[in-house]
Amino acid sequence: MLTGACTIAFLLPWMVLAVIAIGTPLYPLIQGNVRPDYGFVGSLHFDEKVRWALTNLFVFKPVSTIGMLFAAAVLLPGSRRNRVLHAFLLASVIAFCLMIHFFQNFQDAESIARYYLAFVLAFGLTVTLAAVSQAARRTAGVLPAAALVLFAVGHQFVTSKDQVLAIATSGVTAFNNVLWQRGPQTPHDDEGRYRRLQNSIPPGERVLVMLDHTHLLDGKRNVVYTFDHPCAAGPKPRPPCFEGPEAMAAYLTQQRIRYLAYQLGPSSPEYSIPQWVRKRPAELQPKRRINYYERQAIFELDFFGTLQALTASRQSVFNEGEVHVLDLQTANTAEGNNTPLPQHDKPGERQGS
Repeated sequence: MLTGACTIAFLLPWMVLAVIAIGTPLYPLIQGNVRPDYGFVGSLHFDEKVRWALTNLFVFKPVSTIGMLFAAAVLLPGSRRNRVLHAFLLASVIAFCLMIHFFQNFQDAESIARYYLAFVLAFGLTVTLAAVSQAARRTAGVLPAAALVLFAVGHQFVTSKDQVLAIATSGVTAFNNVLWQRGPQTPHDDEGRYRRLQNSIPPGERVLVMLDHTHLLDGKRNVVYTFDHPCAAGPKPRPPCFEGPEAMAAYLTQQRIRYLAYQLGPSSPEYSIPQWVRKRPAELQPKRRINYYERQAIFELDFFGTLQALTASRQSVFNEGEVHVLDLQTANTAEGNNTPLPQHDKPGERQGS
């Protein structure tokens, strides 16, 4: 009971944020407002699914010997002491399989590994301690399990020692820099620009942002909605990708969002058209995997086109280099006069020109 209560307590913040963001506490088991075509779960050929599972089981970087640790846990005898370990094994296997299933359209095992690293690492430490501590008893199954664990740990250390050393060294360096830092922190280069950006928006207004440094905005002054992965998720009926700029404007108006702030250009490490053009897949084959960034590129480039169209049709209230703020309810006419646009009643409804 205590374990269950602690589990719920630890998961509660994630579940609350999931309800706020995508309308479900059980993502990705229940997709909520995430667009199904964004690609987390796809319909793939059987060989693709098997290849993805084996890649995660035997190749992924954090614990490349996890398969050996699973086998060692199975070898341990079913004593009262080991029942908890076997239950942990079963839960880890189920959670691992669910992760592999719900993120099967990823192609980078090193990226997806960060999601299951926590419980896999905890399981690895548990089975290692259990096998080594029971080895002196020489009970059937214990010695093979201990030998397998020691080999797995040794192999992991030899193959990843350089990575572990680099991580540890960077951590020591960062701690030392914080410890010996003197005087006030150096202000961020974009603080002034973001202050001017937010001053162009009336206080209390909602604003959708696609910016490199959203943390520089004052969340008390305006309600800020981050769109860092355009169209992946949003309140019902989901953001209308691939439907044109007026459908997007109608959707945002329904959410009572009048202002749209974005950065688009080569200076942005995230929102640059050429880099997403390079990541875009050459072709889409049914039931074949394209990696996550290839699929994301399709959505990014479509939204970039929407931004460019809205910039041409809506009033710009802020424009510094590649950073812009648009007033979605005011038209930008050819004569330079700004006129109010009609309110959208239905999201996705096209407006006449």
